[in-house]
Amino acid sequence: MNRIFGGEETEIDEHPWLALLNYGLPSTNSFYCGGVLISSRYVMTAAHCVKRPLEDVSVSQVRLGEWDLSRNTDCSRNYCSSDVLDIAVEETVIHENYISGDPSFHHDIALLRLAQDVPFSDFIKPICLPIDTELRKNNFEHFFQSEIAGWGQNEYSTFSEKKLKAKVPVVKLEKCKNIYDYSKHVITDNQICAGGEGGRDICDGDSGGPLMVQIQGKINWMAVGVSSFGPATCGIEGRPSVFTRVTSYIPWILSKIRP
Repeated sequence: MNRIFGGEETEIDEHPWLALLNYGLPSTNSFYCGGVLISSRYVMTAAHCVKRPLEDVSVSQVRLGEWDLSRNTDCSRNYCSSDVLDIAVEETVIHENYISGDPSFHHDIALLRLAQDVPFSDFIKPICLPIDTELRKNNFEHFFQSEIAGWGQNEYSTFSEKKLKAKVPVVKLEKCKNIYDYSKHVITDNQICAGGEGGRDICDGDSGGPLMVQIQGKINWMAVGVSSFGPATCGIEGRPSVFTRVTSYIPWILSKIRP
């Protein structure tokens, strides 16, 4: 499940591209990872969410349009959302170079093809990807507002029923490499680091969810990272979490998506 440290509740229709991955029967609601809707047919997530060593589980469904896990119909200030959608997964596409159990989580990215097209609404929309050539060159360390969002364990070690969000800074890659230099993790240019400031962080339980940025003066959000791993203790000052850098995998994503 997601862990958003130092987060606040989102609006009911905020970040409508967030997804929850269900590993059990439709009635069990066994959500252990997140993802992000990138088209009417595909959800992007972390490879280790769908290729789990020593576990005989697979993603059976994706839930979209969720806000409050404790309610069948979500309402906030007399504004109610549509019913959530639980859509079966038709195909799982894992990056060919991902190695299950790799402590550095290199190439930790996967796509889930849904069994049917998703109807868009105020509560279910795809996020943008940094497909533009100039955006692909960007490290997103400056002039961007970056955020994480999800459900789950917060700084009080309790699980949030409602979707949470938190602003997090993107950390310079060289600084991140130096921070993790002591450990078994080897950070590469195909990864992006964020968080570790002011107690706002995503934790190792929140896998597959997006690191999102918003260009100044623009409305649209972009997914620039896929949550991969973080420090053993969440929300530690100076210890960012690590995400798969989406710009490094745009050619791969485009090559795998089909109508």
